[in-house]
Amino acid sequence: MDNLSEAEEKRRQLIIKIQEYKKEGCSISEISRRTGKARHTISKYLEGNPDILCCSNKAGMLDQFKDFIIKCLTDGMTQSKTSRQLTEKGYTGTDSNAREYIRRIIKEYNIPVNKYCCSSNTEALKNNSGSTGPDFDYITGKGLFQHLWMNGH
Repeated sequence: MDNLSEAEEKRRQLIIKIQEYKKEGCSISEISRRTGKARHTISKYLEGNPDILCCSNKAGMLDQFKDFIIKCLTDGMTQSKTSRQLTEKGYTGTDSNAREYIRRIIKEYNIPVNKYCCSSNTEALKNNSGSTGPDFDYITGKGLFQHLWMNGH
């Protein structure tokens, strides 16, 4: 199977080995001793297509939000604001998984992303001791350092 990460390929090989041991007639306990894996893990991989079982499914629940994420990012939203919007849309996973998925989309689609935002396009600074409205536009300390270190990107 193409596009497997190194960890997924390693897991795929383990699954194939577990299924081979099963065909030889080994018990779950014996397979556990041979592979050094827990019996629960062995049970999970005894049957099924190794190409499917090896794939990480963490992003699976985020796939339904892919178009929404792309729209948010192309509309100028920050990653953190996009992550908060996902929760409001019904995403129930962790924030770290959402942000990792968002980073993958940014890389895959080469989307330029705001590191900080002014009051004209989001409320990010309003919620972070920043801008108080259209007459004032403050940048947070974090935003200043990002601007200086990332050349404004």
